[in-house]
Amino acid sequence: GDGWHEANPIVVWMAVAVLMAVVTDVASLLMIACGAAGALAKVSLSITSANVVGVLVGVTYGIEGVAIGMAVAAVVCVPLSLIVLARATLLPVAGVAWGVVRLTGAMCVAALLAHLVCADLAVGSAGRLLVAALVSAGSFLALVVIVPVRRDFQSLVQMGRAALRR
Repeated sequence: GDGWHEANPIVVWMAVAVLMAVVTDVASLLMIACGAAGALAKVSLSITSANVVGVLVGVTYGIEGVAIGMAVAAVVCVPLSLIVLARATLLPVAGVAWGVVRLTGAMCVAALLAHLVCADLAVGSAGRLLVAALVSAGSFLALVVIVPVRRDFQSLVQMGRAALRR
């Protein structure tokens, strides 16, 4: 509704933080799958420290400052995660990074399509949520038809399975 316009900047900054967290989470899963617990501990400590600093600096500027601090912390942690991943696992980080970018892009396209479809629906919040979930899932599955995205998705599933077996 109209009462949410003030939250828009906060949601945008938090969306940036979440997108960056996808990359660091994939790097963390790869470290787990490759048995690099020490490297994962260092990355986790660094991410936590960056988030604490982002919140402490941002709190002086209010809620939007906290959101910006969290987004900046998340952006700073992405290259750190990928560098540690490369050193700890000997994986081709450029390939992993591009795979993450393609999957994140596919998710963004799915979310944008869901937003566009739901923007003018004359249904309640629950109905919009259901339609958005269905459109997001359907469009993501449609994007998986694109060969590089499908390969990235398959690799992610395989790595997840390997991590669960450990």
